[in-house]
Order: sequence, then C-alpha cells, then structure tokens
Amino acid sequence: MKIAVLSDQAAGDSRPFRGAGRYTVTGQRMCYQLDSTTPNFWLPAGARYCTDIVAIGATEHRYRDIDTGAEFTLLRQALATA
Repeated sequence: MKIAVLSDQAAGDSRPFRGAGRYTVTGQRMCYQLDSTTPNFWLPAGARYCTDIVAIGATEHRYRDIDTGAEFTLLRQALATA
C-alpha cells in the first residue's frame, strides 16, 4: 500500500478539506483506506472507498465515482519525508 493525502476545497465552502491514508491500485481501480480526515471531508477516518481511474497525468488523475458515475479530477502532492 502507498500513502496518499487528499486535500482540496469543496465548491461553496471556503474551508479546505484533507484526508490521509493508504491506497492500492489494481488495473484501473484505485481503493483508499482513510486514516485521518478533517471534519468537512466527505468520509470519516476509517472509511474505505474505491474509484475507477479514467486518466492519469503527472500531478493529477481523473476518476469516476463508482456509485454515481460522476467524474472528478484530483490533484496529487507528494508527501514530504524526513
């Protein structure tokens, strides 16, 4: 499993949200296990969810929500290591 931090701002909400956890990739399916989240993150810490990746760039990926079919772009940022 790899480590990921998801951070962004929801439309209409000035507060940034953040989720951190681990992820796995199998084929086009990416699954996240959230270890920590801010109160306004859309899922709580401990939740697991999967998406289907439809495009990957150097610093972002586009994914399809499995439940709704909606597509989103997520910007990725490497974690700083000490």
